[in-house]
Amino acid sequence: MAAEETRPAYSRWRVETHDPDADEWAPGMPFYSADEAHARRTSLDAHHPRWRDGRPVERRVVRETTTWTVEPPR
Repeated sequence: MAAEETRPAYSRWRVETHDPDADEWAPGMPFYSADEAHARRTSLDAHHPRWRDGRPVERRVVRETTTWTVEPPR
């Protein structure tokens, strides 16, 4: 019965941009295929390679994978 109660796992990808002033990664919009995310990163790198002050922009593609597990009764 537990398998009927679970949801299928899914993945989505994001192109994150590193903010050097805050020293953290900022997530972008989700993509539902790795190819779309990598194409977006390539486009961003080509059109917006540097910050206003001339520093290079760091980007990465990350994958979020979600699984749903039914917990046993206590």
